Amino acid sequence: MAIEVSAVPRATQGKGASRRLRHIGRVPGILYGGGQPARNIEVDHKDLAQNMRKEAFHASILTLSLEGQKQQVLLRDYQMHPWRLEVLHVDFQRVAKDQKIHMKVPLHFVNAEIAPGVKTGGGVVSHVFTELDISCLPDDLPNYIEVDLSELQIGHSIHLSQLKLPKGVESTQLRAGDDFVVATIPIPRAEAEKEHDPRQDQDLRHPVQRDDERVHDLAQRPDRAQRDAEGDAQHDRQHVGDRRLDQRVAQRRQRAAADPGEGAGLRGGRRHEERIHPAGPGHRLPDAEQDQHAGRLQGHDAWPGHSVHRRARRSKRLATASEPTTSTRVTQTSAT
Repeated sequence: MAIEVSAVPRATQGKGASRRLRHIGRVPGILYGGGQPARNIEVDHKDLAQNMRKEAFHASILTLSLEGQKQQVLLRDYQMHPWRLEVLHVDFQRVAKDQKIHMKVPLHFVNAEIAPGVKTGGGVVSHVFTELDISCLPDDLPNYIEVDLSELQIGHSIHLSQLKLPKGVESTQLRAGDDFVVATIPIPRAEAEKEHDPRQDQDLRHPVQRDDERVHDLAQRPDRAQRDAEGDAQHDRQHVGDRRLDQRVAQRRQRAAADPGEGAGLRGGRRHEERIHPAGPGHRLPDAEQDQHAGRLQGHDAWPGHSVHRRARRSKRLATASEPTTSTRVTQTSAT
Protein backbone atom coordinates (compact mmCIF):
# COMPACT_ATOMS: atom_id res chain seq x y z
CA MET A 1 0.00 0.00 0.00
CA ALA A 2 1.46 3.34 -1.07
CA ILE A 3 2.04 6.00 1.56
CA GLU A 4 0.12 9.21 0.90
CA VAL A 5 1.41 12.68 1.74
CA SER A 6 -0.82 15.77 1.76
CA ALA A 7 0.70 19.08 0.65
CA VAL A 8 -0.47 22.59 -0.20
CA PRO A 9 1.15 25.23 -2.40
CA ARG A 10 3.53 27.66 -0.71
CA ALA A 11 3.18 31.27 -1.83
CA THR A 12 5.91 32.89 0.29
CA GLN A 13 9.63 32.27 -0.09
CA GLY A 14 12.77 33.21 1.76
CA LYS A 15 14.39 32.53 5.08
CA GLY A 16 11.98 34.60 7.14
CA ALA A 17 8.90 33.05 5.53
CA SER A 18 10.26 29.52 6.09
CA ARG A 19 10.98 30.33 9.72
CA ARG A 20 7.41 31.53 10.25
CA LEU A 21 6.09 28.31 8.69
CA ARG A 22 8.15 26.18 11.06
CA HIS A 23 6.82 28.14 14.04
CA ILE A 24 3.26 27.11 13.19
CA GLY A 25 4.13 23.43 12.61
CA ARG A 26 4.58 23.45 8.83
CA VAL A 27 7.58 22.22 6.83
CA PRO A 28 8.63 24.03 3.62
CA GLY A 29 9.45 21.84 0.66
CA ILE A 30 9.78 21.62 -3.10
CA LEU A 31 8.38 19.35 -5.82
CA TYR A 32 10.34 18.94 -9.05
CA GLY A 33 11.05 16.55 -11.93
CA GLY A 34 8.83 14.63 -14.31
CA GLY A 35 9.18 17.18 -17.11
CA GLN A 36 7.13 19.75 -15.18
CA PRO A 37 8.18 23.01 -13.51
CA ALA A 38 9.21 22.97 -9.86
CA ARG A 39 6.64 24.07 -7.26
CA ASN A 40 7.06 25.29 -3.69
CA ILE A 41 4.96 23.31 -1.24
CA GLU A 42 4.43 22.93 2.49
CA VAL A 43 3.44 19.86 4.50
CA ASP A 44 2.35 19.21 8.06
CA HIS A 45 5.31 18.50 10.34
CA LYS A 46 3.51 16.00 12.58
CA ASP A 47 2.37 13.77 9.70
CA LEU A 48 5.74 14.02 8.00
CA ALA A 49 7.64 13.07 11.18
CA GLN A 50 5.45 10.00 11.67
CA ASN A 51 5.97 8.85 8.08
CA MET A 52 9.73 9.33 8.26
CA ARG A 53 9.93 6.72 11.01
CA LYS A 54 8.83 4.11 8.45
CA GLU A 55 11.51 2.40 6.38
CA ALA A 56 9.29 2.21 3.30
CA PHE A 57 8.87 5.99 3.28
CA HIS A 58 12.54 6.40 2.27
CA ALA A 59 12.70 3.69 -0.43
CA SER A 60 9.33 3.39 -2.11
CA ILE A 61 6.96 5.27 -4.44
CA LEU A 62 4.84 7.80 -2.52
CA THR A 63 1.54 9.38 -3.43
CA LEU A 64 1.57 13.17 -3.08
CA SER A 65 -1.82 14.92 -2.96
CA LEU A 66 -1.58 18.52 -4.13
CA GLU A 67 -4.65 20.65 -4.98
CA GLY A 68 -6.82 17.59 -5.49
CA GLN A 69 -4.31 15.87 -7.81
CA LYS A 70 -2.31 12.79 -6.84
CA GLN A 71 1.20 12.33 -8.18
CA GLN A 72 3.79 9.56 -7.86
CA VAL A 73 6.86 10.95 -6.11
CA LEU A 74 10.05 9.89 -4.32
CA LEU A 75 11.56 11.33 -1.17
CA ARG A 76 14.86 12.64 -2.50
CA ASP A 77 16.24 14.72 0.35
CA TYR A 78 15.41 16.25 3.71
CA GLN A 79 17.14 18.47 6.25
CA MET A 80 16.99 18.02 10.01
CA HIS A 81 17.63 20.43 12.86
CA PRO A 82 21.13 20.02 14.37
CA TRP A 83 19.90 18.84 17.78
CA ARG A 84 16.08 18.84 17.75
CA LEU A 85 13.89 16.18 16.13
CA GLU A 86 12.56 18.71 13.67
CA VAL A 87 12.42 18.52 9.87
CA LEU A 88 13.55 21.81 8.33
CA HIS A 89 13.04 21.12 4.62
CA VAL A 90 11.93 18.29 2.35
CA ASP A 91 12.39 17.53 -1.38
CA PHE A 92 10.10 15.35 -3.50
CA GLN A 93 10.77 14.22 -7.07
CA ARG A 94 8.12 13.24 -9.60
CA VAL A 95 8.62 9.91 -11.34
CA ALA A 96 7.65 8.75 -14.81
CA LYS A 97 6.62 5.14 -15.35
CA ASP A 98 8.74 4.77 -18.48
CA GLN A 99 11.97 6.16 -17.00
CA LYS A 100 14.38 4.27 -14.76
CA ILE A 101 15.13 5.69 -11.36
CA HIS A 102 18.18 5.39 -9.15
CA MET A 103 17.50 4.58 -5.48
CA LYS A 104 19.06 3.16 -2.34
CA VAL A 105 17.07 0.34 -0.79
CA PRO A 106 17.76 -1.30 2.60
CA LEU A 107 19.16 -4.81 2.99
CA HIS A 108 17.42 -7.30 5.26
CA PHE A 109 19.68 -10.07 6.60
CA VAL A 110 17.84 -13.30 7.41
CA ASN A 111 18.75 -16.75 8.82
CA ALA A 112 21.87 -15.44 10.57
CA GLU A 113 21.15 -17.55 13.67
CA ILE A 114 21.26 -20.82 11.70
CA ALA A 115 24.36 -20.00 9.68
CA PRO A 116 27.07 -22.68 10.18
CA GLY A 117 29.65 -20.02 10.93
CA VAL A 118 27.51 -18.75 13.82
CA LYS A 119 25.85 -21.93 15.05
CA THR A 120 28.85 -24.27 15.03
CA GLY A 121 31.83 -21.96 14.40
CA GLY A 122 31.06 -19.44 17.14
CA GLY A 123 31.45 -16.44 14.83
CA VAL A 124 29.51 -13.21 14.56
CA VAL A 125 28.02 -11.85 11.35
CA SER A 126 29.49 -8.53 10.22
CA HIS A 127 27.31 -6.36 7.97
CA VAL A 128 29.53 -4.46 5.56
CA PHE A 129 26.62 -2.89 3.64
CA THR A 130 23.19 -1.98 5.03
CA GLU A 131 21.72 -0.54 1.80
CA LEU A 132 22.22 -1.10 -1.91
CA ASP A 133 22.25 1.24 -4.91
CA ILE A 134 19.89 -0.04 -7.60
CA SER A 135 18.44 1.13 -10.89
CA CYS A 136 14.99 0.08 -12.10
CA LEU A 137 11.61 1.30 -13.34
CA PRO A 138 9.25 2.77 -10.74
CA ASP A 139 6.92 -0.23 -10.88
CA ASP A 140 9.83 -2.63 -10.18
CA LEU A 141 11.20 -0.73 -7.17
CA PRO A 142 11.39 -3.10 -4.15
CA ASN A 143 10.97 -1.93 -0.57
CA TYR A 144 14.04 -3.95 0.50
CA ILE A 145 16.37 -6.70 -0.69
CA GLU A 146 16.74 -9.90 1.31
CA VAL A 147 20.17 -11.41 2.05
CA ASP A 148 20.09 -15.10 3.04
CA LEU A 149 22.90 -16.09 5.45
CA SER A 150 21.79 -19.70 6.07
CA GLU A 151 24.82 -21.22 4.28
CA LEU A 152 27.52 -18.77 5.32
CA GLN A 153 30.59 -20.50 6.80
CA ILE A 154 33.07 -18.95 9.20
CA GLY A 155 35.77 -17.05 7.39
CA HIS A 156 33.62 -16.70 4.26
CA SER A 157 31.75 -13.72 2.77
CA ILE A 158 28.75 -12.92 0.60
CA HIS A 159 29.37 -10.61 -2.36
CA LEU A 160 27.03 -8.48 -4.43
CA SER A 161 27.05 -11.03 -7.23
CA GLN A 162 25.53 -13.62 -4.86
CA LEU A 163 22.44 -11.54 -4.03
CA LYS A 164 19.10 -12.48 -5.56
CA LEU A 165 17.73 -9.26 -7.01
CA PRO A 166 14.08 -8.96 -8.10
CA LYS A 167 13.23 -8.95 -11.77
CA GLY A 168 14.07 -5.68 -13.48
CA VAL A 169 16.37 -4.51 -10.67
CA GLU A 170 20.06 -3.92 -11.42
CA SER A 171 22.88 -3.09 -9.05
CA THR A 172 24.75 0.01 -10.14
CA GLN A 173 27.94 -1.18 -8.43
CA LEU A 174 27.92 -4.54 -10.22
CA ARG A 175 27.31 -2.74 -13.49
CA ALA A 176 30.47 -0.72 -12.83
CA GLY A 177 32.42 -3.95 -12.19
CA ASP A 178 32.66 -3.69 -8.37
CA ASP A 179 31.78 -6.93 -6.59
CA PHE A 180 31.94 -5.73 -2.99
CA VAL A 181 31.50 -7.81 0.17
CA VAL A 182 28.03 -7.46 1.69
CA ALA A 183 28.36 -9.63 4.82
CA THR A 184 31.03 -11.83 6.36
CA ILE A 185 31.73 -14.00 9.41
CA PRO A 186 35.33 -13.32 10.45
CA ILE A 187 37.39 -15.89 12.28
CA PRO A 188 37.56 -15.15 16.04
CA ARG A 189 40.90 -13.80 17.19
CA ALA A 190 41.57 -16.62 19.64
CA GLU A 191 40.92 -19.19 16.92
CA ALA A 192 43.21 -17.37 14.51
CA GLU A 193 46.06 -17.30 17.06
CA LYS A 194 45.55 -21.02 17.73
CA GLU A 195 45.82 -21.92 14.06
CA HIS A 196 48.86 -19.68 13.53
CA ASP A 197 52.01 -21.61 12.57
CA PRO A 198 55.07 -20.35 14.49
CA ARG A 199 57.33 -21.57 11.67
CA GLN A 200 55.97 -18.75 9.53
CA ASP A 201 57.74 -16.28 11.82
CA GLN A 202 61.12 -17.97 11.39
CA ASP A 203 63.64 -16.42 9.04
CA LEU A 204 64.25 -19.03 6.31
CA ARG A 205 67.19 -17.17 4.77
CA HIS A 206 70.74 -18.51 4.88
CA PRO A 207 72.56 -17.69 8.17
CA VAL A 208 75.37 -15.89 6.33
CA GLN A 209 72.88 -13.74 4.46
CA ARG A 210 71.07 -12.85 7.69
CA ASP A 211 74.35 -11.89 9.39
CA ASP A 212 75.42 -9.72 6.46
CA GLU A 213 72.11 -7.87 6.45
CA ARG A 214 72.25 -7.42 10.23
CA VAL A 215 75.76 -5.94 10.03
CA HIS A 216 74.63 -3.64 7.23
CA ASP A 217 71.66 -2.46 9.27
CA LEU A 218 73.85 -1.76 12.29
CA ALA A 219 76.29 0.19 10.13
CA GLN A 220 73.52 2.27 8.59
CA ARG A 221 71.66 2.88 11.83
CA PRO A 222 73.65 3.59 15.05
CA ASP A 223 72.64 1.80 18.15
CA ARG A 224 70.31 3.69 20.44
CA ALA A 225 72.41 2.94 23.50
CA GLN A 226 75.48 4.28 21.74
CA ARG A 227 73.64 7.49 20.87
CA ASP A 228 72.51 7.88 24.46
CA ALA A 229 76.05 7.32 25.74
CA GLU A 230 77.44 9.95 23.38
CA GLY A 231 74.81 12.43 24.49
CA ASP A 232 75.58 11.78 28.17
CA ALA A 233 79.31 12.20 27.54
CA GLN A 234 78.74 15.52 25.77
CA HIS A 235 76.56 16.71 28.65
CA ASP A 236 79.27 15.69 31.17
CA ARG A 237 81.97 17.54 29.22
CA GLN A 238 79.85 20.67 29.14
CA HIS A 239 79.14 20.38 32.87
CA VAL A 240 82.83 19.91 33.69
CA GLY A 241 83.77 22.87 31.49
CA ASP A 242 81.27 25.10 33.29
CA ARG A 243 82.58 23.97 36.66
CA ARG A 244 86.18 24.70 35.68
CA LEU A 245 85.17 28.11 34.42
CA ASP A 246 83.50 28.85 37.76
CA GLN A 247 86.68 27.82 39.56
CA ARG A 248 88.82 30.10 37.42
CA VAL A 249 86.44 33.01 37.99
CA ALA A 250 86.54 32.41 41.77
CA GLN A 251 90.35 32.35 41.73
CA ARG A 252 90.43 35.51 39.68
CA ARG A 253 88.15 37.26 42.18
CA GLN A 254 90.37 36.18 45.05
CA ARG A 255 93.44 37.61 43.29
CA ALA A 256 91.52 40.81 42.57
CA ALA A 257 90.56 41.14 46.25
CA ALA A 258 94.19 40.65 47.33
CA ASP A 259 95.68 42.98 44.69
CA PRO A 260 93.39 45.73 43.30
CA GLY A 261 95.58 46.11 40.21
CA GLU A 262 95.08 42.46 39.43
CA GLY A 263 91.32 42.91 39.01
CA ALA A 264 91.46 45.79 36.57
CA GLY A 265 90.30 43.60 33.75
CA LEU A 266 87.51 41.81 35.69
CA ARG A 267 84.07 43.37 35.51
CA GLY A 268 81.85 40.76 37.11
CA GLY A 269 80.09 37.87 35.47
CA ARG A 270 81.64 34.55 34.52
CA ARG A 271 84.78 35.88 32.78
CA HIS A 272 88.48 35.09 32.96
CA GLU A 273 91.36 37.09 31.56
CA GLU A 274 92.94 34.14 29.77
CA ARG A 275 90.25 34.39 27.08
CA ILE A 276 91.50 37.91 26.22
CA HIS A 277 95.20 37.61 27.20
CA PRO A 278 96.58 34.17 26.37
CA ALA A 279 99.83 34.91 28.16
CA GLY A 280 98.14 36.37 31.25
CA PRO A 281 97.35 39.94 32.33
CA GLY A 282 100.11 42.53 32.12
CA HIS A 283 101.92 40.74 29.28
CA ARG A 284 102.79 42.76 26.20
CA LEU A 285 102.36 40.77 23.02
CA PRO A 286 104.47 41.47 19.94
CA ASP A 287 102.82 43.58 17.28
CA ALA A 288 102.16 40.65 14.93
CA GLU A 289 100.68 38.51 17.71
CA GLN A 290 98.69 41.48 19.03
CA ASP A 291 97.06 41.99 15.61
CA GLN A 292 96.36 38.29 15.32
CA HIS A 293 94.86 38.23 18.82
CA ALA A 294 92.65 41.25 18.05
CA GLY A 295 91.40 39.52 14.91
CA ARG A 296 90.56 36.43 16.95
CA LEU A 297 88.49 38.56 19.32
CA GLN A 298 86.23 39.46 16.43
CA GLY A 299 85.46 35.77 15.79
CA HIS A 300 83.63 33.22 17.87
CA ASP A 301 85.94 33.70 20.88
CA ALA A 302 84.62 37.22 21.47
CA TRP A 303 82.41 37.51 24.53
CA PRO A 304 78.78 38.37 23.64
CA GLY A 305 77.40 41.66 24.87
CA HIS A 306 80.72 43.56 24.82
CA SER A 307 82.24 45.65 22.09
CA VAL A 308 85.42 44.46 20.41
CA HIS A 309 86.83 47.99 20.54
CA ARG A 310 86.30 48.10 24.29
CA ARG A 311 88.22 44.85 24.67
CA ALA A 312 91.02 46.13 22.49
CA ARG A 313 91.35 49.27 24.62
CA ARG A 314 91.30 47.23 27.82
CA SER A 315 93.94 44.87 26.40
CA LYS A 316 96.17 47.80 25.55
CA ARG A 317 95.69 49.34 29.01
CA LEU A 318 96.47 46.09 30.78
CA ALA A 319 99.47 45.38 28.55
CA THR A 320 101.05 48.77 29.34
CA ALA A 321 100.16 48.68 33.04
CA SER A 322 103.48 47.01 33.93
CA GLU A 323 105.60 49.55 31.95
CA PRO A 324 106.88 52.61 33.86
CA THR A 325 105.09 55.87 33.09
CA THR A 326 106.77 58.98 31.63
CA SER A 327 107.02 60.75 35.01
CA THR A 328 108.65 57.70 36.57
CA ARG A 329 111.26 57.57 33.80
CA VAL A 330 112.04 61.31 34.25
CA THR A 331 112.44 60.84 38.02
CA GLN A 332 114.78 57.90 37.54
CA THR A 333 116.90 59.88 35.02
CA SER A 334 117.24 62.90 37.34
CA ALA A 335 118.16 60.64 40.24
CA THR A 336 121.06 59.18 38.31
